[in-house]
Amino acid sequence: MNSVVVKKVSIAVTSIFGCFGVLILYLINAQAIIYAYQTIEGGFFVVLIITLRMLVLAFMALTMFRRWFKAEKQFYDDIPFLFGIFFAILVFGKSLDLLYNLIFFTATTSAFDLVYKLRYIVAVLDLVPLYVLSLEVILYAITSYKTKVKLESKRSRNKVKAVILGLVVTLELLVVVFFLDVHSSRYILPLIVIPSILMIALIFAFTYRNKLLTQVHSLLLCVSFLLYLMSQILRPVAQTLLGLTATYIVFSEIVDLSIFLVVFAGLLVKPRYSDFVK
Repeated sequence: MNSVVVKKVSIAVTSIFGCFGVLILYLINAQAIIYAYQTIEGGFFVVLIITLRMLVLAFMALTMFRRWFKAEKQFYDDIPFLFGIFFAILVFGKSLDLLYNLIFFTATTSAFDLVYKLRYIVAVLDLVPLYVLSLEVILYAITSYKTKVKLESKRSRNKVKAVILGLVVTLELLVVVFFLDVHSSRYILPLIVIPSILMIALIFAFTYRNKLLTQVHSLLLCVSFLLYLMSQILRPVAQTLLGLTATYIVFSEIVDLSIFLVVFAGLLVKPRYSDFVK
C-alpha cells in the first residue's frame, strides 16, 4: 500500500469516526431534538441553512484534498491539505452547532453543557491548520530577514512549530474545558477567536505583499478573514437585537456562508504575480 493510499484511508477513517461520534450525540438527544423541531418556530429553516452550509463545506474539503492528492508529492504543511482539514473539521463543528441550537431550550443542563463544550473544543482544533500555516510563514520571515534566529532547516522549524502550537492549543483547550460556559462565552471566546483570525488575516496580507504564495490569492484570503472577523465581532450585537431566534441563526449562517465562498475563491484563484514568481 503506497503512501497516497494510506493518507486517503487515514482521512476517510478519521471522518467516519467523527461522523459516528456526532451521530451518537444526536441519538442521545433525539427526544429533545424532535420536540424542539416540532415546537420552535423556524426550526425547519435553521436545519435547512446549517445543513446547506455543511454540504458546501464538505465540498470545499473534498476539493482541497483532491488538489493535494494531485500534487506530485504531498506534505502535511501544504495549503490544500491544511485548508482541507480546516473545512472538514468545520463540518463537524457545524453539526454540533445545529445540535446546540436544537437542544438549547429543551435538553437537560448536563447534556447541553457537554455539547456546548464539545462545540468549542472542535472550534479550537479547527484553528490548528491555520496556526500551522501562520507559524510556517512567521518562521520563514524570521529566517529570511537578518535576525539572530537561525531556523533554516525544515526540521528545526518543525520543532519550534510543534512547541508553540502545543502551548497555544493546550492553553485554549484548558480555557474551554474549565472556564467556558454559556454565560462566560461572550467574554472568553473573543479573547480566543479575535486574535487568532486577525493573525491569520495579517499573515495573508504579509504573503501577498511579499509575493510568497503563488498558488492561492493571499489578498482575497486576507479580505475574507477580515470579513469573518467582523462577522464574529458583530454577532453578539445581532444576537442582542434579534435574540437566539431562527431569524438570527439563519442570518448569521448566510453571512458566514457568503464569507467562506470568498475564502474558497481565494484558494482557487491565483494572483497576478504567480506568472512572474517561481
